Amino acid sequence: MLGIRGSARQDRRARKRRRQGAPNTPPPEPSRATVTQRSARLLAVLCLALCLLTAAVYSQTFHYGFVAYDDDQYVYENPRVQEGLTASGVAWAWTTFFYSYWHPLTWISLMLDRQLFGSNAGGFHLTNVVLHMCASVLLLLALFRMRAGDVSVRPVAFGFLATAQDRMATVQAVLEMAPS
Repeated sequence: MLGIRGSARQDRRARKRRRQGAPNTPPPEPSRATVTQRSARLLAVLCLALCLLTAAVYSQTFHYGFVAYDDDQYVYENPRVQEGLTASGVAWAWTTFFYSYWHPLTWISLMLDRQLFGSNAGGFHLTNVVLHMCASVLLLLALFRMRAGDVSVRPVAFGFLATAQDRMATVQAVLEMAPS
């Protein structure tokens, strides 16, 4: 038999409390600290899952070569990038409008990739995937603060990860999502 509370179990508990003289009050709600700990654990699991999903989807790019669309001008035929990370290269990155853009952090990150990975295109793509993961996690954190969800695996993002020169988009996303 269902009571006013909606279930037989709740009805029995309410009658038992009345017999014992206890007030008919609902059980206490979890403390804010408990909810915060649960939220933090959930957020950590979501961030890890997001990184694993992003890596699984885009790991195939590690085996790709450079694309002849713009990678030649930005990476493998660019003498400044080919030098690796140097003081003169960093100064150039902050002052150049090469290829009609001013994006010094893109140039510096490409120089750093050249320094770390040589002319292996997979290293450049690895950096793009890691930057995409960072941007996705930062977006998730922002949306979590607003109590929303995230989808980081979208076909539109593939172009930014498949070519080394499109680093400017992922660097921009990371910087825009970084907490200030």
